[in-house]
This record gives sequence, structure tokens and C-alpha cells, in this order.
Amino acid sequence: MIVEWGAPIDATKFKLQYSMDNGSTWKPMASDFVTSNSYEWKVVPIPSKNKPKCLVKVDAYWVGYNGNDVKIGTDVSDAFTIEVASITAPTKDEIVPKGTVGYPVTWVTHGISEKVNSAQVLYTLGSSGIWQKATPTVVGVLTGFN
Repeated sequence: MIVEWGAPIDATKFKLQYSMDNGSTWKPMASDFVTSNSYEWKVVPIPSKNKPKCLVKVDAYWVGYNGNDVKIGTDVSDAFTIEVASITAPTKDEIVPKGTVGYPVTWVTHGISEKVNSAQVLYTLGSSGIWQKATPTVVGVLTGFN
């Protein structure tokens, strides 16, 4: 994943951090300062479940006259989700005909190296917000890994 940002011309290096809890805690994204306006985030964390409200924070610095790093600005990204799994079918707002038997539900996983042995599939009728278990909810060894 490539992270890019704009910065003032006098910014010479950047400290990158990420948060998976809407900014309550921050962890380093890069082990040292970055000296360009982009960074390839090669090791995105793999949470146990999808994590909405993730953020990236960029602190911009320039080297002061005495050689010290002087922070000149900070910016925080819009929120994004780190996905562990996402449904590929049915798609959002797809209408499954009433009385359908055996409708396929498919998904992909991101960054999981182990095989998933079971999954629980839930559905809701319209926009009721009431989730019910689909039957069967346990499936054999699942495939579809990225």
C-alpha cells in the first residue's frame, strides 16, 4: 500500500504513524524518518477482525540551524478500514429472490495465512438491521484467500 501526502517545501523529513482505534493510540509505520512524500507500507497489520476508523498521521520536520529537528506541521488522514475479510457475493444492495435455496455467498480474506475452517453467515431483510443466521452457517474448509 502506497501512502502519499503533500507538504510545505521546507519539510525535509516525515514521521509516520498509524492508529487502528480512531487516534486513541498511535504506532510507528516506518522505523525511521521518511525523506520523500510517499511511503510503501509493506507490513500492514493483520487484526483479528475488520478495523474501521484507522488513521495515518504524518508529522513534517525540517532541520533547524542548530541541527535539531523542528516540527513544522501535522496532518491526519481520513478514516479507512483495514479489512481481514470482505464479501464478494452477494454484492451490496443485491436482491436475492424470496424462496431461493442454496444462494452462494463468497468472500476473500486479506493477509490471513491459516486456512479458515468455518464461518458464520448472517443476513438481514431489507434495511431492518436485524441480523439472522443463514443455514447452514458452518462450511467445510474455505478457500478464496488473497
